[in-house]
Amino acid sequence: MKTILVPLDGSVLAERALPYVRMLAPESGATIDMLRVIPTEIKEDVLANNLSLLHEAGTSPDAPRWLRELRVCDMLRYHAKGYLERLAMSLRTGQRDVATLVQIGAPSQTIAAVAGQVHADLIAMATHGYQGLKRWTRGSVTDDILHITTTPMLVIPNNSTPAPAPRLRRILLALDGSVFSRQALPLATELAAQARAELMLFRAVAPPTASTIGPWLAADGQTTPRAHAFNELRALADELHPSGIPIQTVVVVGDAAEEIVTAAAEHQVNLIVMATHGYSGIKRWALGSVADRVLHTTPTPLLLVRAQPDAA
Repeated sequence: MKTILVPLDGSVLAERALPYVRMLAPESGATIDMLRVIPTEIKEDVLANNLSLLHEAGTSPDAPRWLRELRVCDMLRYHAKGYLERLAMSLRTGQRDVATLVQIGAPSQTIAAVAGQVHADLIAMATHGYQGLKRWTRGSVTDDILHITTTPMLVIPNNSTPAPAPRLRRILLALDGSVFSRQALPLATELAAQARAELMLFRAVAPPTASTIGPWLAADGQTTPRAHAFNELRALADELHPSGIPIQTVVVVGDAAEEIVTAAAEHQVNLIVMATHGYSGIKRWALGSVADRVLHTTPTPLLLVRAQPDAA
């Protein structure tokens, strides 16, 4: 991991991502790019309605549009840059490189674009935590970015209470038996090795239904779904053995999202890592997404890796 992009919107909620960035950057030797995106709507509001801010920008409603826009954008960038520089001071320890960037535009699209421009290996941000229909109708910057970027995202849920100096002691890697879910494995093992943390390989097997009761009551010599899942995890643990990472394998029966949240709490997990299949729009709303449900339920930080079909 070489570059961590940290989008901030000026709120205390967004700044909850900073302790985790402060933890991860030294472990990986990554540089930090702090980004403040000023929504276009704020610029337009100042231009149209805010006489005091127009005056502060050194212009007036009577000035030509191009001049007012130039002065207002300069003022907004100046304040945003000062905000980022104040926060950057706490991250600039030793030789750590921290850059501050300010853009004006649509937040989700701008964050995703900047992540590509700076070749970010990770986007770290906190969610404001809209729920249910409110989140669906108003949208979520975090949700939007997840569906337009391939950069892994570290998301700090709105109901978490970050410690001033968090540590990675146990990482839960959620797997579902698919090649897609394994795309989160390299990043999970990298973080576990750097932090000398235990890696929990976790799998939730769907409970039996009327149509699947046969395999669950398999006769001798046959493998039940739970036993098959456990054998897969043990084989993966054997593959990872040379890395020296402490490995634990856990297989449970139940709903995947609910069991991931429960296991993270019971085992005092510091980070959940999982791949997301990237459903969007009505399909995601109708079918649900395990990653989406975990994100909006757990207080545990969640690292999401967008699964790529061509990498499967």
